[in-house]
Amino acid sequence: MEQMTIGKIYNTHGIQGEVKVTPYTDDMSRFEDLTSVYVEGFGEMKINKIKFANTHLIIKFEGIDSCEQGDKLREKLVKIDRALAVQLPDDRYFIIDLIGISVTLEDGSVLGKIDDVLQTGGTDVYIVKRAGKPDVLIPAIKQVVKSVDIEQKIMVITPMEGLLDDEV
Repeated sequence: MEQMTIGKIYNTHGIQGEVKVTPYTDDMSRFEDLTSVYVEGFGEMKINKIKFANTHLIIKFEGIDSCEQGDKLREKLVKIDRALAVQLPDDRYFIIDLIGISVTLEDGSVLGKIDDVLQTGGTDVYIVKRAGKPDVLIPAIKQVVKSVDIEQKIMVITPMEGLLDDEV
């Protein structure tokens, strides 16, 4: 079954094996319903307890009972079966699905591929890697992004004036 990454363990918390997790979601409450997750290199792990901090989660996994055991999970990705993913509204996408898709102009010319997504707190910004040229930042707004086809891995945009000035 296909999995999707929902976070990354970045540190331990306390002496009882709890770990700090950076969530890869803008809705941390989605973790409340999880009873287990997959931890990269460790397989499926049962969740005993989740605490919510400001920008991260603190998770206590079954069988991880010391700081030393928790430290072995550091830098590991946290995943779930894609079937458990929350349903997104129309015109919303998982960042993991956007990374690597081709960005084209309306005339069909390829601009590059999405390398990362900046979450600014307002409008997301797509970082597009271009061959032999500087990266370009594309705001995730309807005036610019005309269509996204996750299956075909294509985004069509109409750049705002000045967005591609290095093209001239």
